[in-house]
Amino acid sequence: MRRLLTTALAMMVLMAPAMTAAQASRSGATADDALPGSPARGAAFAAKQCASCHAISADGVSPRQDAPPFGEVAKKYADYRLDWELEAIASVGHYAMPAKAMTAIQIADVTAYLRTLYDKPRDEHHRR
Repeated sequence: MRRLLTTALAMMVLMAPAMTAAQASRSGATADDALPGSPARGAAFAAKQCASCHAISADGVSPRQDAPPFGEVAKKYADYRLDWELEAIASVGHYAMPAKAMTAIQIADVTAYLRTLYDKPRDEHHRR
């Protein structure tokens, strides 16, 4: 009985981070994008790898009509795990966009850069 209780307790301790992450993703939390990134490196990556199709600034018109400007992307994914979307793009592409190979660090950097492009309005409860 003691062994069973010890095993159950150990499993709960080990599963707690996964359960917390699952709850955060259901609530649309963005604070825990997988890795902290560098907005400066993300902007440099976007300038080299994305600007031929997307407007990479907060505003602007994309060179390709079917490629959304990064400002729109930042706003659309303000409440979601943007890094997950970029992981999918790196693996399989997105709509008309072909797969774009990106490392985990590059994904974190582009995520950090995109987060700088949209200042999400604060909830009324947090305004002063």
